[in-house]
Amino acid sequence: MTIGVLVMAYGGPNSLDEVAPYLLDVRGYRPTGPEVVQEVRERYRQIGGRSPILERTQAQAAALEAALNAAADPASPGAIFKTFIGMRHWQPFIKDTLAQMAEAGIRRAVGATRADIVWQFVSEAMLLGLFAGAAGTGLGILATVYLVAENLRMGEAGPQHVVSPERLLSAA
Repeated sequence: MTIGVLVMAYGGPNSLDEVAPYLLDVRGYRPTGPEVVQEVRERYRQIGGRSPILERTQAQAAALEAALNAAADPASPGAIFKTFIGMRHWQPFIKDTLAQMAEAGIRRAVGATRADIVWQFVSEAMLLGLFAGAAGTGLGILATVYLVAENLRMGEAGPQHVVSPERLLSAA
């Protein structure tokens, strides 16, 4: 069974002639002033006259498809992954790609936007930070308890590796 993977991105014009219609789509078909169109067209001209998003997304999709198929479960023979690309605001549009997937016989599919992926990384980083902070606090408490117990066990002399506050103040 082939599993479709829809790789989505924002989209961008493929030529300077496509800047005005692209902006029309981005702005929900509200007209864009000619000065804004010219400013955006000039920005695209400075980076080669087109958006690099399609080629970058195609490369990411190809790498993702190869990685998924390489890691596929050998216990599920015949299960392969096929990536498809859909852009929110330019060609190939997501709706057209979904139709292409249906025509290709894809009956199971997954997809995630860049925002979904960023949110996953941010939430994982927050959880890891929280757990690391809790582990560090726990280790600090255990070390403190151990040192206090050692101090009590050693009596008045105290542990030899602890520097007294007086010595710290005299060193300053």
